[in-house]
Amino acid sequence: RSTVGQRHVPAARPSSSCEGPLPSWRLASGVCRASSALADEGTFAFSRPMGDCNVVARTNVSDGATSTLQVRRSSAFAGDGAGDAIADAGVSQDGGGPREASLEEGGPPSPERGGERQRGKFLNMKNCKTIQKASQKAFKRLDELNPANLESFWTRMSQLVTRSGKRRDKQTGENLDSKVSQCLTNELGAIFDKTLAEMGTFDPRQLTQTALAFGKIIKALEGPRKGKIQGPTRKILDDLLVGEYWRRKDSLFLTIANHSVPLLPEFGPRFLSNLAYANAIAGTSPRLEDGNTLLDYIAEHSIPILETFNPYDVSNMVWAYERIGAPDPNLLESVEYEICRLDHLGEFKPQDICNLLLAFAKSVDSHPKLFRKFANHIADLASLEDFYAQDLSNMVWAYAAAEESDSRLFRKVADHICQLKNFDKFNPQNLSNTLFAFAKVGEADPRLFSKVADHIARLDNLNPFNPQNLSSTVWAYAKAEEVDPRIFQKVADRIAGLPDLNAFNSNTLSNLAWAFAKAGKADPRLFQKVADRVSGWTDLGSFNQQDLSNIVWALAEAGVDHPILFDRLADYILSNCSLDMFRSQECAQILSAFEAVGGNHDLLLDKVRGHLKETSKGYDTIFRGSDDKEILTTEEEAENNPEKE
Repeated sequence: RSTVGQRHVPAARPSSSCEGPLPSWRLASGVCRASSALADEGTFAFSRPMGDCNVVARTNVSDGATSTLQVRRSSAFAGDGAGDAIADAGVSQDGGGPREASLEEGGPPSPERGGERQRGKFLNMKNCKTIQKASQKAFKRLDELNPANLESFWTRMSQLVTRSGKRRDKQTGENLDSKVSQCLTNELGAIFDKTLAEMGTFDPRQLTQTALAFGKIIKALEGPRKGKIQGPTRKILDDLLVGEYWRRKDSLFLTIANHSVPLLPEFGPRFLSNLAYANAIAGTSPRLEDGNTLLDYIAEHSIPILETFNPYDVSNMVWAYERIGAPDPNLLESVEYEICRLDHLGEFKPQDICNLLLAFAKSVDSHPKLFRKFANHIADLASLEDFYAQDLSNMVWAYAAAEESDSRLFRKVADHICQLKNFDKFNPQNLSNTLFAFAKVGEADPRLFSKVADHIARLDNLNPFNPQNLSSTVWAYAKAEEVDPRIFQKVADRIAGLPDLNAFNSNTLSNLAWAFAKAGKADPRLFQKVADRVSGWTDLGSFNQQDLSNIVWALAEAGVDHPILFDRLADYILSNCSLDMFRSQECAQILSAFEAVGGNHDLLLDKVRGHLKETSKGYDTIFRGSDDKEILTTEEEAENNPEKE
C-alpha cells in the first residue's frame, strides 16, 4: 500500500506513432490506441501524449480533406474545483449495485484541465438514436471535440449500447454491410484516439464520467446479457475497448488511472465513489508503476473524508471494492465506524443497505456491530414495502453469509413475504437465496417455506431455475426439515428431464444429492444421473473435502449400486487426500458410506478408523450428513463468473 499523502505522477514515456493502411488495432508501449480513417485507402498518424509533450494527430480521408489537431498536455494538476455535475452512475439489475443518480458537486472546471468545457461549441448527442449516427456526428467535428464533447459522446454511446426495448434493435449493427462497418470502425477508432490524446486535459468530472461510460459499454460486451448488442457493431467495440485477453481494457483503465491519481485530492465523494464503481463494472483494476492500484489511492483519499459521504456514495464505493474482489480492510473499518456512530439510518435507502451488507458479508473480518445496527433499523421500520424482492433476498443472504443471525430481522422479512399476494417479483435466484438464508441461520419459518412451496408447485415447469437454484432450494428444505414432497418431486422431474448434469459443478451436485438423501427422497432417476456425472468426472480434485464426503454419503444412503464409482472414489481418497484435511464428521460420513456399500474397501476403512482413533474423535457415532454448506454465490457474482454468478 502506498504512503498516505504521497501523490503519484505517472512517469514520462516515449511517444509512439504509426502510419499504415486501415483498419488496424494496435497496442503501442502498453497503451490503448487505434488507427482509423474513413476508407481503406486512408491513413492515420498519431503521437501519444506522455509527460510534457505536444500531441499531433493527422487524419487523411478518402475525399482529400485533411484535418490536424494539436494538444498541449499541461504538467500542472491543481485546479479551482471538481467540475459541475456528474450523472448516470449506472444501474445494476442483479445482485445489488448502484442506481442511476444525478447529483451536483460544486465548482467550475479547472483552468488547467478541462478548461475547454467553457470554450468551443457544445456537441449535443442526445438526438442521436443509433451508434452509427452518434459516431458520424462526432467524427464530422473531430477537430473541434474538446473534453466535454468527448465525455458527452462516450456517455451517449454507453446509453445506446445498454438501453433496452425496440429502439435498441435498430442499432445492433447486425445488418451493416462491409463498407458501413469499415466506416464505423474508422470513426470510432479516431474518436477513441482523440479521447486518449485529450485525456491529459480532462477535469475530475470528465475523467469520472468517461470512465463510467467505458465501464458500462464493457460490462454490456462482457456480461451474461451479451445480447444487448450484436453483429459487427459488437465486434468493433470489443476490439476497440476489450481486446484479446482483456489487454486493451486493462491498458485503457491504466491510462485513466494514471491521469486520475494526481487529481484525486480534487475529487469529491461522488467522483471518488463513481470512479471506483467504473473500475468495478469494467472488471479491472490494473496496477500502476509503483505497484498500487487506483482503488488503493481512492481508499486513501476517501477514508479521511468519509463523514462527508452520503449513504449512496458510501454504499457504491464499498460495493465496488467487493465487486472487483479487492476489499480494503481499512476502508471497511472506517465505514463501519461512521455508520455505527450515526443516531439513525433513516437516510439509507433499501439498495444502499443491501449493497453495504453484501460487501461486509464477504469481508474476511467480522463486523457484528454493523450488522446489528442495520438489523435494529430494519426491524423497527413500519413496513418493508420499499424493499424489492432482490433487496429482501440479498439482505437475508448477507446475514447468512456473515453468520450474523437476528431473529427480529428474519421474522420481519418472513412476515412481509408471507403477506404478499404472489411471488411474481421473485425470480428463481431470489427465492432460492431467501430459503437458503433462513435455513442457514436456523430461522426457518414454516409459513414462509410453505408459501414458497405452494408457489413452486403451481409453476408449469422449473426451466428458469439454473443448477444452483435447484440445488440450494432443495438444500434449504432439507436443512430446515421442512420437507415438502411436491418440491422434491418437481426438482427430481426437472433433473430427470435434463440430457446430462454437466452444468452442475461439484458444490451444486453435492448439495443436490445431500438434500435428497437427507430428506429421505431417494429418487432412482436423480441418483443414477448423479452417479453417472461423478463417475465421468475428469478430475475429482475439484471436489473439496466436504463435497466429497457428502456425495459419498448421499450415494450410499440412497442405495446407489455403482461398484466402479465407489472403487474410484475410494482409490482417490487413499491416493490423493490427507485425512487430516477432513473434519471428524466428514470422516464419519465416509466410513459410514463405505461400510454400507460393501466391497473390497478394507484399506480405506482401516485408514479412516485409525485416523478417528488417533484424533480421539471416536467413530461409533455416525453423522447423517454435514449441515454446514459453503455459502452459495449471489446472482450478481454469477454474472461476472459464469462457472458459479
